[in-house]
Amino acid sequence: MKFRKLYLWILLAVFVVSAVISYLYWKDFEPRNKVLVFVTVGIDQTERPDETSSYELQRASEHFSDVILGWTLEPSFRQDFLKEAGADFTGQRQEKQNLLFEITDAEENISEGDVSAGESFLKVLNAQLAEYEAATHQGYVLAVQNLSYELGQKSPLPMVGDVLLALVLVGVLLLAYEYAQTRRRS
Repeated sequence: MKFRKLYLWILLAVFVVSAVISYLYWKDFEPRNKVLVFVTVGIDQTERPDETSSYELQRASEHFSDVILGWTLEPSFRQDFLKEAGADFTGQRQEKQNLLFEITDAEENISEGDVSAGESFLKVLNAQLAEYEAATHQGYVLAVQNLSYELGQKSPLPMVGDVLLALVLVGVLLLAYEYAQTRRRS
């Protein structure tokens, strides 16, 4: 099966057209800035000085971090935060009782250095924790609460991926066409 010279010109044209279209699309792409909220869950040991060992307290904190992640999945928690900050978030357990929340705004990019959405998130989370503490008296606290800002990065990889995908698809289509033509001739 001979790859015709015309096919090389077609591939070259697809390369140029896909590169231009991809560039035009991605040049105006504005990466999303985000606020990172790092939280460590603990137990206030002044409320229970001799009840349990430090290992049991750490294990309890670890399990309570799952409870907090569960709270953040509840629709009313999301609505409270949306009302407070107007942004969305994702949360994940980082290690044991450490939680990391990424806050982004889908409609409007977060201004550089602005961590007010993180402060609003902590306000809603602390309110939920206070409500839980009032009902259970377990002594859970957010021992560490760190806020940081991460500037969105603009990567050329999606543009390169678009061009390569177009080339591969057109190459496969040309090979299939050539194969069908040789089968018809024989």
